[in-house]
Order: sequence, then C-alpha cells, then structure tokens
Amino acid sequence: MGPGLPLDRSPKKYIAGAQKGIESRGGAVKIFLVLPIAFTFTLCGQESKPITGYVGMGLTPPISGFGSRHDTGGNFLAGIGYRFNRTFGVNFEYTFNELDYIFPETPLGQRAETVLHGHTRLHGFTLAPRITLPSIRLVNTYVTAGYGIYDRSFQVTTPGLTTGIVCDPWWGFCTGGLVPVDVVVAEHSTWKQGYNVGLGVEFGRNVKFFADVRYLWIATRDVRVSAFPVAFGVHF
Repeated sequence: MGPGLPLDRSPKKYIAGAQKGIESRGGAVKIFLVLPIAFTFTLCGQESKPITGYVGMGLTPPISGFGSRHDTGGNFLAGIGYRFNRTFGVNFEYTFNELDYIFPETPLGQRAETVLHGHTRLHGFTLAPRITLPSIRLVNTYVTAGYGIYDRSFQVTTPGLTTGIVCDPWWGFCTGGLVPVDVVVAEHSTWKQGYNVGLGVEFGRNVKFFADVRYLWIATRDVRVSAFPVAFGVHF
C-alpha cells in the first residue's frame, strides 16, 4: 500500500466538514429568508389595510361673525391616509365648502339700486392625525384634528345682460340676442392657515359608512372663518 492520507485529511473528514459548512450556510440563508417574512407578517398583523381613503359630503352651518353674513352651505371632503396600527393613522385631506353671502338689509325707506348675489368658497389642504377607538359590534368612534392652509375666495355678482348667440339643438337653429349673465362686481381671494378638529362614527367591515362633524377655523384678517361642517360618506 502507498502512503495513506493524514488522519485530519481523510475523505470522511472532508465530507463531514463540507456538510457542516453547508448546514451553517443554510442556517444563515434561512435566517435571512425568515426575518423579512416575519417582519412583513408583523406589519400585516398590525393593520390589514394600511392605505385607506374616504370621500363624503354634507352641510356647513357657519357660526359667530362669519355666520352673521352667511347662510348654511354645502361641503365636500376627500382624503387618503396611512394607518400605523388599528388605533393611529395620519390622513392628507382636501375639503371644499361653499356658502352664500347675506347682504345687509336696505335701510327702511330706501330702495335697493341693484340686486347682488355673493358666495364664499373655502378650499382646504390639511394633514390630519386620527385616533380610532376600539370597535363595538363593527361600530368605530374616532377623533381627528387637522392643520394646514386654506384658500378663501369671495365673489359678488349681479344679474346682467349681454349679446350672444343662442342655439336650439332640438330644432337645429341659432339666433342672436340678449343673454342673461352674472356680472362680477367684486372678488377677492386669500390663503391663510387654519385647523379643524372633530369626531366621527363609522360602521361596517371592509367598506365603512361614516358621519363626521368638525369645528373649522381659518385665520382670515377681517372676519375669522368659523363653521361646523357635517359630512356623511364612505371610508374604504
């Protein structure tokens, strides 16, 4: 027989060492595979739908000095948000409110020279944290507060006439003449900071219906905008 291999260089030792190396590397691979999966399931366990959205509309009763010059108007809201867990989330929200302006009454014994119409529009963009309380039989109560910027635009119009062409699509003819229009007498727009705070109730499992009431305040210079928008909509 020729010279044999040293004891520490035997084929069995090589095979055993290789198996141990493969097992150790396989364990590391398993760890690197399992950790991201476990992390993903942990996030999913915190909230099955982290990205949410909602739309709604309703009425906007004005209050305080702002309410003395405006009728109850309408509103629209839409938002998209991220839920960190089942309790806390943050929403980016757009709101729109429109209210008719009430002009001061004409003093007794005087006749109004012109008929005026006016309206105020409010466009808001806010970042709104939200806290959702534990649900009771698929009914959730939440508290929200938002801070951001608002555009308040005010416009006054009066009825007027202008020349134009009127076409009748049914009979297929056009004619020229006087056309009633709204003539803009005055308008003004300004961007100001503001906030809203309120609470709501929603019910349902996947797609939820909600009722929401807020206190709205905008730091306009002359008369502070303040109102209580009430909205009804769908949260998905």
